[in-house]
Amino acid sequence: SAVIGTFSIANGASSGILGKNNTINGSNTYAVGSENNVNGNWGAVTYSGLYGSKNIVNPVSDTSGNTKHSDTVQNISILGNSNSVTGASGDEANAGTTANITVIGGSNTVTGRDGSGSDDMGKTWNQLTRTTVIGYGNTVNQATATTSLADTQILGNDVTATLGNSVYLGTGSAAKNANVADVATLTDAEKAAVDALDTTGMTDTEKAAAQAKAKAAARYVTNL
Repeated sequence: SAVIGTFSIANGASSGILGKNNTINGSNTYAVGSENNVNGNWGAVTYSGLYGSKNIVNPVSDTSGNTKHSDTVQNISILGNSNSVTGASGDEANAGTTANITVIGGSNTVTGRDGSGSDDMGKTWNQLTRTTVIGYGNTVNQATATTSLADTQILGNDVTATLGNSVYLGTGSAAKNANVADVATLTDAEKAAVDALDTTGMTDTEKAAAQAKAKAAARYVTNL
């Protein structure tokens, strides 16, 4: 690794820094500017680049278990100031991947997730990939989302992503998906799905959960 500048530190194979007060822990990862921080312990961050100031890439290392680990955060590109890309590591057995993320602008946050399970679309929670954010003050937070946010594309400001495989265009915009059906079609699909359910022997709570799941599945299939 190579460092040009003052108060900068690079740890990891084939990494480099040009600027002041930067810290890199990661392989094949580079920072140009000031006060950028890559916290890629145990090989978590690879093939990434930060250009600007006060940008952060943090896989959130977990030392509570028998082995130290981090989620995989790779192929991250950041151009701008005060942006962050964060992984998660609460579930060592199902560590997630936050990868192929591009952020251009300022004060944008992208947060991944780990753990087993998937949304109603069948996409696993712990894979936040192929996402692009261009603008200011945008948020892509898989850790709190109820659907997969993979393949999110944002061009605007102050957008909070709620649906993956979608485009957000403009300040404060909502998802734009060319395949989204109209309300009447979705309502009819949900009703048909609920009518087809066999709820014999279910409690009211079980029936409500089954109906909600059937409606969600119907919405997904209708929008394909």
